[in-house]
Amino acid sequence: MSRTTHNPLWLLLGSTLILASTAVAYGAWTVLEHATFDKVLPSIAEAATSQPWPVARAVAGYVGATLLAHLGFVMVLMLAWRGLLPLFGTQRRERRNLALALMVLGLAVVLLWNAALYPRSIYATGYETLTAHPVMMAIRYALTTGLLGAVLAGSFLSLRRPLVTAIKHKRYQRAVIAGTIAVMLSAVTAAGWWLANDRSVAPSAQPHVIIVGIDGLRPEVTGLLGPKTGLTPSMDAFFDASASYPNVISPMGRTYAAWTSVFTGQEPATHGRRFNLMPGDPGLSAHSLPKRLSDEGYRTIYASDSRRMANFGQRHGFDEVISPKTGISDFLIASLNDVPLNNVLLATPIGRWLFPHTYANRAADTRYYPKYFDRLLELGIDQGGEQPVFLTVNFTLPHWPYLWANSHEIETELLPEDIHQQYARAILRVDRQFARLLTQLESQGYLDNAIVVLMSGHGEENRVSQNWWEAAPGVERANFRSGAAGHGSIAISILQNRTFMAWRGYGAMSGQLVPGQRNQWTSLIDIAPTILDGLLASQPDAADGVSLWSEITEQAKPMSSSDRHLFIETGFTPPTILAGLPDLGKMVRQRMGYYDVQSDGSLTLREHIIPGLIRGKQRAVVRDGWILGLVPGRPGGTLAVLGHIDSRQWWPLDVAGDPPPPAEAPVAEMLQALCTHFVGDGDFRGHARFCTND
Repeated sequence: MSRTTHNPLWLLLGSTLILASTAVAYGAWTVLEHATFDKVLPSIAEAATSQPWPVARAVAGYVGATLLAHLGFVMVLMLAWRGLLPLFGTQRRERRNLALALMVLGLAVVLLWNAALYPRSIYATGYETLTAHPVMMAIRYALTTGLLGAVLAGSFLSLRRPLVTAIKHKRYQRAVIAGTIAVMLSAVTAAGWWLANDRSVAPSAQPHVIIVGIDGLRPEVTGLLGPKTGLTPSMDAFFDASASYPNVISPMGRTYAAWTSVFTGQEPATHGRRFNLMPGDPGLSAHSLPKRLSDEGYRTIYASDSRRMANFGQRHGFDEVISPKTGISDFLIASLNDVPLNNVLLATPIGRWLFPHTYANRAADTRYYPKYFDRLLELGIDQGGEQPVFLTVNFTLPHWPYLWANSHEIETELLPEDIHQQYARAILRVDRQFARLLTQLESQGYLDNAIVVLMSGHGEENRVSQNWWEAAPGVERANFRSGAAGHGSIAISILQNRTFMAWRGYGAMSGQLVPGQRNQWTSLIDIAPTILDGLLASQPDAADGVSLWSEITEQAKPMSSSDRHLFIETGFTPPTILAGLPDLGKMVRQRMGYYDVQSDGSLTLREHIIPGLIRGKQRAVVRDGWILGLVPGRPGGTLAVLGHIDSRQWWPLDVAGDPPPPAEAPVAEMLQALCTHFVGDGDFRGHARFCTND
């Protein structure tokens, strides 16, 4: 039998690749097992049969990166084996035993670190809690030290002879010397450039504009609506020094539509982004906030740790995007990629290069560390320059499932009992991300002259808070579902649709923006008009929002909001989830066919289903502390509901026998405004008894 047949390289290579294939297959099976609870994966599976190439490219890229990672792992073990072999003997049995020992040691180290770093990984199940035990930690570090020692020693012994031969051989001496000198000079030059280069931004006559969004953060879990909860100390300190608005309406509790309203100053019915992942999205108009500021010489940056449903980029006016990669690979690969070696590599720069759809991706929650995205963000803004910067950052940690790789490490002493515990942990952790961002901005000189806006694109409703509304006294004959976990599903839900914003000036702008709380009702559509008014004394075209600049600078009396109508509409939520009926068969049938996979790998809603989704929308209007909502799909037709936000009481508007709403409620004006605003949808023909313009 040949020497090659006994070479343990084949044992190492074959065993490792079999393990890698098994890990990928098990991960895929786990994803498919839970795919019925995902809105997108069933559509990807369907698209794979009709348009297979984008799916095939995504899978091929992932499999190739996984194979490359495991081949590299094998080659490192092989290098160690070759160097250590003379110390253990060269007989067939000794060669095989050394190879097996290195492979077992390597796999043990990978599995232990995978469980320690990512305790919610499917490969940590059963022993994830043991990894924090002192004995297990000692074992993990001992095995890691042993493996690193074996690799370093084996590599040195393997490479020593060829290096010595090269140095002694006259033919290679000059090349070795020249290469060594080149490496040393390059290292010294790079270090000198890094130390000498001023990484801070140059002073700018125009203020930097920074909008920081905290996805899913409700104002009542901060100190804005009452005593401080202890969950947001950094944000509370920001609020205390800012012009803050705790009564802000999100026009839609979905990230993409809400942020589009922030950038355009328009309601979704005006700008047309009625759902996430709209087909044929042309981007934003030339009058939107990022494009207007870009025309004024601003460097525009969009940063987010998840772009699955809010895929902003260059067509929206941003010069740079800081985020994990998105598209079909984000939905598919970030879910599949739970492989121990891949997971461990995510903690290194190699993992960022091999798995860009998973690294720093909040949507891949089992492998997401907030510090990964923080580092991406710091690298992205750490470039200096003389341009003023328009920076938009969207942190998504408080988004469902409120979990991340090490969420279990957050202390629980401060968590209020009436707030979902995991949601509260996410808020505690995202508050630290916000504090770290401000520190980085200050160290880089951005806060020497800046306007910083802190806001949330929408609220969030948890199971512990679903009974927020209470029927008014005497209301007995009508009932409706006033809440559902999540966001964007109930128009009349204050927890889902109430948000906040706070404006603070730094440096040269600190004296212009006057701190203090403004309690009138406003909307996210007011952000773009306010910024453009303050910087350029102009307004975006066709804006639905109004400028608050005179209020936050106190150049005029705060405007009255008593006659202003602020609109809310819901996004897309499968009916079985909305009804609280988790029938798996219905969920699969409803979700299949929602999305198309485009040739570039992006996902969009299917065009033909959008009219039906619009017909199923709930809509509401807020005026001076009152909210009126139309809820379609009820037995007997659409239900109209009036609620008083401060008292948390509601009344049905068309149920015989129930008491009428209070006389001071502007019901007629609110109904007229609601029907007029949404008349273009066409489905208001079914609301004729409410809408006089049908």
